Amino acid sequence: MGYKRPLLNLTFSDPEFEGLNIRAKRLSLGKLFDLMDLESLREAKDRSPEVRDALKQMFRDLSQTIVWWNLEDPNPDDPDGPGIPVPITPEALEGQDFPLVMAVMTAIREATTAVAAPLGPSSSSGDQPLEASLPMDELSPSPTS
Repeated sequence: MGYKRPLLNLTFSDPEFEGLNIRAKRLSLGKLFDLMDLESLREAKDRSPEVRDALKQMFRDLSQTIVWWNLEDPNPDDPDGPGIPVPITPEALEGQDFPLVMAVMTAIREATTAVAAPLGPSSSSGDQPLEASLPMDELSPSPTS
C-alpha cells in the first residue's frame, strides 16, 4: 500500500464565502504556475482569444482538482428552500461570478503552497547516560599507591 496525499480543506478569509467548504487535490507545479499566471490577469482587461482559452483550461483544471464542495444555486421554485447542488464541471465554474472563482483559485494556490507548521519545541538530547551520573574518584598518579 502506497502513500496517498491528503486532500486540502480550503478556507476563505472573505466573510462573503463563510460556510463554503471545498476539498481539493494539490496542484502540480505546472498547474500551479499556470494558475499564478492567470491570477496576474486579475486586473487586466485582456480579452484576447489566448486569454479566454487559458481561462477555459483553468476551469477544466479546477474542476479536476476540486473533489467536493457544498456550493448550491438558489432553487427558482423555492428561493427560501434548499438549494440545488452545483456540479463540479468546467461549465459550472465558468457560470460562477468572478469573486467566487478568484477566491477558489486563491484558496487552492495558498493551500497548495502552504508550508507545514513547525514541529513542537525540539526535544532535549534525552537523559544522560548512566555512566555520566556515576561518582568518579580521582585516580592516583601511580599504580603502586
